[in-house]
Amino acid sequence: MPLLPHSKLYLVPLTGMSVGGRLLPLPPSVFGCQGTVLDSGTVITRLPAMAYSALRSAFLAFMAQRKYPLAPAASLLNTCYDLSRYTAVHIP
Repeated sequence: MPLLPHSKLYLVPLTGMSVGGRLLPLPPSVFGCQGTVLDSGTVITRLPAMAYSALRSAFLAFMAQRKYPLAPAASLLNTCYDLSRYTAVHIP
């Protein structure tokens, strides 16, 4: 898919998301038509509520299957894990 120039950043047309190789059951229209900014330099994920809920649920289920322990939430960071006792982890 082509990058869409917009001011000083580029937008990516987002049409779907997958977790652990499984496509989430979301209609492409949930992401809107303006495009999406992908910023690898931030820890905060901003998505439409329906998309974030599906992503968070799928991620939590994936991590629960591997019995990774949740850590206490820290404000907006509500999908945190204590992986300090692991030497290797599998993240979707």
